Amino acid sequence: MGKLIAAEWDDRELRMISVNTTGKSFVVDQVLAAPFRVATNPARSADEGAAEPAIAAPSDSDISIVMRRLVSQVGGAGCKVFVNIPRSKAELRNFSLPQAAVDDLPDMVRFAAMRQFANLGDTWPIDFLVLPKSPAKASSANETSDASKTSTASDDSSIEVLATSVPPSLVASLRRICSDAGVELAHLGLRPVSTASLTIAPEKQIVAPEETVLVIDVSPDEAELIVMERHQVVFIRTVRLSPSSDGSLPKLPAAEVKRTLIAAMNSRTGITVQRIILWGSHQEMDSMVEDWAGAVSLPIECIDPFSLVTRKPTSERKGTDNQSSDDKAEIQSARFAPLLGLLLQRQIGAPPLQVLGLTVREATPQVTPWSPLTINFLAPRQRTVQPKPIRQYALGATAAGLLLGGAVWWYRSSHASLDSEIADLQSQVSSKDGPMKLAQKNSSDWQKIRKFLEGDIQWLDQLEYLSSKALPPEQMLMGDTVLTIEPASNRGIVGTRVALSSPELEPVLEEKLRDGEHQVGAKGVNRSSDANTIYPWIVEPEVVVSPNKNIDPNNWKASPLNTPKATEDKSTIEVETEVTK
Repeated sequence: MGKLIAAEWDDRELRMISVNTTGKSFVVDQVLAAPFRVATNPARSADEGAAEPAIAAPSDSDISIVMRRLVSQVGGAGCKVFVNIPRSKAELRNFSLPQAAVDDLPDMVRFAAMRQFANLGDTWPIDFLVLPKSPAKASSANETSDASKTSTASDDSSIEVLATSVPPSLVASLRRICSDAGVELAHLGLRPVSTASLTIAPEKQIVAPEETVLVIDVSPDEAELIVMERHQVVFIRTVRLSPSSDGSLPKLPAAEVKRTLIAAMNSRTGITVQRIILWGSHQEMDSMVEDWAGAVSLPIECIDPFSLVTRKPTSERKGTDNQSSDDKAEIQSARFAPLLGLLLQRQIGAPPLQVLGLTVREATPQVTPWSPLTINFLAPRQRTVQPKPIRQYALGATAAGLLLGGAVWWYRSSHASLDSEIADLQSQVSSKDGPMKLAQKNSSDWQKIRKFLEGDIQWLDQLEYLSSKALPPEQMLMGDTVLTIEPASNRGIVGTRVALSSPELEPVLEEKLRDGEHQVGAKGVNRSSDANTIYPWIVEPEVVVSPNKNIDPNNWKASPLNTPKATEDKSTIEVETEVTK
């Protein structure tokens, strides 16, 4: 169980509530109020023409002294404190934005607020509320035809927001006041919004979601009038009141209530307020309600804010020497309605969570990490940063590593025999490298022989052919002869060197050598360098012999030699003839 403190102040007094928290729920422990030292402001009194002197605003040190005294009374040193600031210290603006995703709204609101607000810097905190769609737009969207829907599409697709901001100097001043009082500032809310939050308390909701109500909170120096529609603040008006001389709450004129209703209807077309909720007990508010009876036609309901929360019994509450604290709080309970609403926001929504210096908060349909009715200048709405699931990543990586290790072990164990077999086969292959190279060489040699045999050229026949086709000896002299086989075509090539007595004999020789099986080509006639020879002209004819295509090299046999018949010896014949005769 922890202790939490809520506090707010005006020019006259500081009000404080201490609660004991259990999770999001709490029990009210003590309700305290203490006045500041009396100081008048003559200049302000002269300007306003007041009968009694105006109270000067307390300094930061005065607030710290009073807060420290009350904190010590509740035993809350070092606790977290929730603080409300009045409407007069914040700037509010209503404006429309185009339809956008949830995470884009905070950036869009800040961009639009730079033009809408009178004084706004880059470091100013900006928080906002998303307002419900206007009843007039909703009804017109249901009743219009398709053509009219097209014309009003831009209006229906817009989002209306209520944005508010405070200067950073105010936030720094409040942090310093709380630090000097021995507490930590944990939440900085807006008093009208906190007052409205009290109407949707989780345990005792006094306003239905479809209702439109006017909520009024009267404090010692001003009154907050808030119009709520569908559990959302749509209009805020603050009225300054003249403080009473007897210490009771000042009365809010009925005319101000009527002005608020008219202003709300002008700001939102089609809005209809159904009833008025006035915070405070009947004992302190009956006289005010009687004054409104003839001027305000709406039903008025006075509700004690402490009836909506759990509070310690009177016998268990700690005594205090401050006469204006706990006993007087029972009479003027309306003064503490904003503080109770501020504390109830913890039950309506979820507080922000800090992860690695970033604010991570759960988003709701109203684009708020707390409740639809929360303004917090210390942790305003911003783009949601999803925390990285480091633990899930680590577990996933571990599982993946184990799975990979198991797969490697299974692969190695199941393929070990195959690896050894592959190694044996590789050694056998490497041992046969020598015979394989020899076989490849023999195969290459056989291919050469095969090509040679496929030609089936009888070179002796070719030499006989050259001899029979040669010119007479007095015309030519045959030199060296080279016999080769062309590998690509298996043709035989007979190259020779011939010396001629006259260059005119070269075409004659070619013509004699050329026939159906022989093709003749020559490189031309060149003159010999020997001047004394009778064959001064040199020619190198090349005779190409066509191969025999009908020869099978595997069944090749040499052609039979043409053996010339033995010539008969005439002398023998003659002799035999003679003998016979």
